[in-house]
Amino acid sequence: MRRHSDKITAVIDLKSGDAVHGVAGNRENYKKVRIAGIRDGSAIGLLDHYRSHGLHSLYIADLDSIVSNEPQFELLESMVRHAKHFKRIMIDLGDCDFSHDPRWASFIGSYESVCYIVATECMSGLESIRRILKSISSDRVILGLDYRQGNFVAPSEIAESIWLAESIPLGIDSIVVLDTSTVGTRSGPSIIGTIRRLRDQYPGLRIFSGGGIRDSHDVDELLNAGCESVLVATALHSHFFSIDSTQ
Repeated sequence: MRRHSDKITAVIDLKSGDAVHGVAGNRENYKKVRIAGIRDGSAIGLLDHYRSHGLHSLYIADLDSIVSNEPQFELLESMVRHAKHFKRIMIDLGDCDFSHDPRWASFIGSYESVCYIVATECMSGLESIRRILKSISSDRVILGLDYRQGNFVAPSEIAESIWLAESIPLGIDSIVVLDTSTVGTRSGPSIIGTIRRLRDQYPGLRIFSGGGIRDSHDVDELLNAGCESVLVATALHSHFFSIDSTQ
C-alpha cells in the first residue's frame, strides 16, 4: 500500500454531534468539515474518507467532553464500532473522572485498539494521571503534551519535565506533542525542535505529533525528527493530498 499509510494518524474533532474543522485551537469557531460527496459534518463519512486513503490510525477529540464535560458516548461508541479497520484509535475526552461513569473504562477496555489521551492542557493537575490509571491500564494511556506558540500549556505552570517524570515510572510509554496554534493552518509543522529534544531526552518514548501539515514532505520531516506517526486532518480533507512522497 502507499508508503505513508502506516505513518499517518487521521484526526477527527467532534462538536455537538458533528465532525468539525479545527483551526488554531479556537474551538468556539470550529465549523463542520466539508468534503465533496460527504454530508457536511458527518463523522462516519469522514471515517470512510480516511479509510479510502488506506489509513488505519485515528485520533478523536471530543470537544463537548473537553470543554463542557459532556461526553458524546453514543457517537464515540458508534464511531469505534464502525472503525474496525483502524488498528489504533486515540481518544481525547479531557479530564474525565471514570469513577463517576464506569461506562468509559469498560468501553476502552472492550476495544484493544482504543487508547486514552491524558492531555496536559485539560488536566486539573498531576493527580489526574494516577486517578485515570486506577481505571485504565498504563499501556492504554498516552500522555498529551500541549503547547501554544511554542509555550508549554498545563495547569499551575507545572513543567513539561515534571509531567514526564510522573508518567514514565507509571508505565506510560507514548506521548502526543501538539502546538494548537498551528492546527488546521497548513502553515507547516512548528514543533520539530521539541520533537528532536524529546526524542534525545527520552529515547524509549513513542512520539506522535502534527499540526500545520501541508503535504507528505511535512510528514517526512516529523518522521525524521523522531515521530512514530504524524497527526493529520485538514490536509486529508482535500482529495489533492497525496500520502506518497517523492523523497
